[in-house]
Amino acid sequence: MLLSPSLSWQSEWRFLQYLIPGSSPCFKELDDVIARVFIPALVGRRVSDLEKRLFALPTRFAGLGIGVPSKQAQTAYDLSVASTSMVREAIQEGRRLDVPGHRAFFGVKQREHRGAAEAEHKAELEAVLLELEPDRRMRIRAQIDSKATAWLSALPLAEHSFDLSAEQWRDRLALQVGWQLKGLPAKCDGCGEPFTTDHALCCLHGGNVKIGHQLRDGMVDFCMKAYGNCIREPVVRAASQRAMDGENDGLIADFATRGVWERSRDCLFDTRIVHAGSPGRASRGISYSSVLNSQARLKINKYKVAAEERRATFCPLIITVDGVAHASFQAFLRRVSAQLSAKWRRPLSSVTNWVRVRMQISLIRAVDLRLRGSRLKWTSSGFEDGAGLPFLRQ
Repeated sequence: MLLSPSLSWQSEWRFLQYLIPGSSPCFKELDDVIARVFIPALVGRRVSDLEKRLFALPTRFAGLGIGVPSKQAQTAYDLSVASTSMVREAIQEGRRLDVPGHRAFFGVKQREHRGAAEAEHKAELEAVLLELEPDRRMRIRAQIDSKATAWLSALPLAEHSFDLSAEQWRDRLALQVGWQLKGLPAKCDGCGEPFTTDHALCCLHGGNVKIGHQLRDGMVDFCMKAYGNCIREPVVRAASQRAMDGENDGLIADFATRGVWERSRDCLFDTRIVHAGSPGRASRGISYSSVLNSQARLKINKYKVAAEERRATFCPLIITVDGVAHASFQAFLRRVSAQLSAKWRRPLSSVTNWVRVRMQISLIRAVDLRLRGSRLKWTSSGFEDGAGLPFLRQ
């Protein structure tokens, strides 16, 4: 079929090349610009071909959802041709279209397409993981299993506190992929050691590792919305006379809420953010699940008996710096999601995703304190009003 009497066959072929997605030169150029310019500008560093393949995967597979346009266009074109075959045949044969039959046929083709795309993504993920280093492979697998990459698909809405800075976004992506962070100081301001990513996540000086108030405050907000009650830093056991002798036996949890597991019983919660992928653990082949379980046992041994003396239950909330949560933490989030879903009369899947993203954003901000926060204590000038300002100016 000729497109126009005035076009030669060479012009017709060049025009058809732009109509067929897979052979269109413009898509090839777009592929190159995305891979060479857009992705490095987005993540703030050069990216290998293997990492570009990872970023082409959906976010649930630890990617960024930045697909290859030429492949996506060809797949969409093939799906469109297959799904509209009944419409095309009805037009060619001059008969009425069976609309219910077309809708059912279209749904079948859509499900087949989604199933084929899912299988293709899983195969590509396995191929990429096989070429990665063992520690990075373990990190990414653990995040996928724990659905720790949901934050990547959230809109940066300030009303939901999803508005991360560019530096926070890139730092979190670097932890997810296994990169060393950029722009870190040469030495730690707390202990003077070389300030690498792993050191920033583990250094105890300054208290940044122990302080996870952003994550705690996020969980407190969940409990206030779901159950209408929550207490920050409840005293589980008061310090005795031994505290004066240098042995502090007092216990303070992060927060307490009534009605989480039992309607009229309090539950104490204590959070911990652990660097499960540290070089020491990775060199010994310790898995994420082993680290999470051991940290949970430490919390239970510390708080359970004292909590039961107060007729309360105890639940440890353990999570890694890259978002892999312990089973008890996941159970808590499911409980909160179900309560909020019933209270707000919203679909459970939507509320669960919102809770998961909100938790991960709180975690990102808590970890950012370790990476970018100061480990030195600030001191004041010693003046409570402006009376001493003339002496400071001399």
